[in-house]
Amino acid sequence: MNGVIMVNFKGVRGSPMVCGICIRKAPRLTVTDGNALCKRCSADIDFSNTQTRTSKLISKYEKQIEELTSQCTMKTNECYMAWSSVDSTNLELGRLKIELHQKGAEIDSLEQALGRESGQLRNVSQKYENDKKLWTAAISNLKRKIKAMKQEQALLSLEAHDCANAIPDLSKMIAAVQALVAQCEDLKLKYNEEMDKRKKLHNIVQETKGMGKGICWDTASFILVTLLASP
Repeated sequence: MNGVIMVNFKGVRGSPMVCGICIRKAPRLTVTDGNALCKRCSADIDFSNTQTRTSKLISKYEKQIEELTSQCTMKTNECYMAWSSVDSTNLELGRLKIELHQKGAEIDSLEQALGRESGQLRNVSQKYENDKKLWTAAISNLKRKIKAMKQEQALLSLEAHDCANAIPDLSKMIAAVQALVAQCEDLKLKYNEEMDKRKKLHNIVQETKGMGKGICWDTASFILVTLLASP
């Protein structure tokens, strides 16, 4: 139209490749009663069949266009659903990223806590080893002391046996000691009696001195000797 040729390609099926386009000027036709006369070959051209075939092709292409439109709509809906799914997937991915970040923070805190616990465990283990060494040394020292005490006990036992063997008869010694104790008691009683006699004699002497100077000392001596000799 108006000296302009517009060539429009619409894909129907597949991906066809155009190798070349040739444009020629159509010859002028003389149309009479639905027929045309070709000036080159003077042949009659029946336009009725051409129009019928053209209408069939048009209806066929319209059906194909409708099918393609329905397919396009279906694909558009599928794309929309896929896009919605992608959006939901992105939201879920964002949520998972947030959870992953939180889990990472929790893991970091757990690693820090584990590090602290490991440090405390190392300190406890070191303290245990030090205490173990101290207790081992103390136990060894105690074993040595117990061994020395056992040796001393053995020596004391031997000395006790020697002492027991050196004493001929312990029962006789006990009886002798008891006899000495009884003798000491008798001597104590006699000593007390003698002290009473001496007090009596002293009192008599004092009384004798008070009775007068006429009594001679020989008489006093005689009385003293008599009192001492009396039982």
